[in-house]
Amino acid sequence: MNIIQSIKKVFDKEIESLINVKNNIDPNIEIVISKLISLKGKLILTGIGKPGHIAKKSVATFSSLGLPSFFLHPSEALHGDLGSLTVNDIVFAYSYSGQSYEVIEAVKAIKNKGLFVVVFSSNKNSGLAKLADLLISYPKVEEACHLNLAPTSSTTVSLVYNDAIAVTYSKMIEYGSDDFGINHPAGKLGRRLTMKVKDIMIKGEELPIVDFEDDISSVLIEFSHKSYGIINVLKAGKLFGVITDGDIRRALLSQDNMNLMTKANLFMTGTPFTINQETLLVDALKMLNQKNINAAPVTNEKDLIGIINLKIITESGIL
Repeated sequence: MNIIQSIKKVFDKEIESLINVKNNIDPNIEIVISKLISLKGKLILTGIGKPGHIAKKSVATFSSLGLPSFFLHPSEALHGDLGSLTVNDIVFAYSYSGQSYEVIEAVKAIKNKGLFVVVFSSNKNSGLAKLADLLISYPKVEEACHLNLAPTSSTTVSLVYNDAIAVTYSKMIEYGSDDFGINHPAGKLGRRLTMKVKDIMIKGEELPIVDFEDDISSVLIEFSHKSYGIINVLKAGKLFGVITDGDIRRALLSQDNMNLMTKANLFMTGTPFTINQETLLVDALKMLNQKNINAAPVTNEKDLIGIINLKIITESGIL
């Protein structure tokens, strides 16, 4: 058996199933989106077996995109978990065949509590479909399993359908990256979406500063004590310019009578590029790279409050 060809055949079958369902989207899906936008309670997803696993994954997707969602196991629902439901909730029930006994019994009990139930199934005439307040039907698909038995194409279709609903809902309610970041505070993704320059900048006593009338020797001393690649030059307490280690090398190697007594204002970079403290770290990184610089002063609109550099950003864990 050609293993690569076998792998490709599975991909092909699942892609074909997705294209088929994509070309036959149930128009009732617009009603589903409207229901979700006006939802006052939670979205409850239920299913058994492989569809149940897909439902669990979809709960995570819906929740991360702004819609509070929970998985309800059909059997556990009949043994007390129905108590977690309220009449303001909406239920999505999944069964490819529409004949899953556990799901049917759970949906009957759910409807007895007065909840709105959306059924996702390929069988319009199934027992589950007949219980639905709203049916989302999709074409039957050929499973990618060589026996055409193990749920493969059918579960992929359910997963993508749910992803499409979640993303569309999120766009409709104008759920933004800031909202997403609040729900993802941990890990690299969370740090990228939430960490700002002010969270990691060098500030306070660690901030490298010289006066515009200080000489090169004073600048060298400040660099040796606070090695961040940049020093802020102040005049009357306000940011006047910056000096990088490159500026010092060029000054000392120049032929313009520079010496250790040369004043900072004669070799600094005036009107330097600055970054606001509220800037996201990922955006600050882009700015530094676009300017082709390693560091920049940080301001709170007008006053100098810190510095940021590539090393500090790299160590923050956003990359």
